Amino acid sequence: MVERTNNIDDEKLEKVTGGGLMIDENGNKYYMDFGVNTDNCTGCGYCVESCPMSCMSFKNGVAYIDDEQCIRCGHCADMCPMGAIGDFIKVIVS
Repeated sequence: MVERTNNIDDEKLEKVTGGGLMIDENGNKYYMDFGVNTDNCTGCGYCVESCPMSCMSFKNGVAYIDDEQCIRCGHCADMCPMGAIGDFIKVIVS
């Protein structure tokens, strides 16, 4: 079972790439995801226009990142005025 610490529904976060698996001092496992919080995305297009790899597009009116083309530079996150793109933490509950 996976539970998000920032209360973002799995359906609302477009997973694009996995980060590192971390384990805290209590043995809890955390996994970083870089993605788009579709609740915050307004479809302004700044991320799509600024992506150096042209891997950003729109799906259902919100930003989408093509994982196979993305180089994880974070430029899209820097350009997003809504803070809709970035790292999100998952807590892995076993």
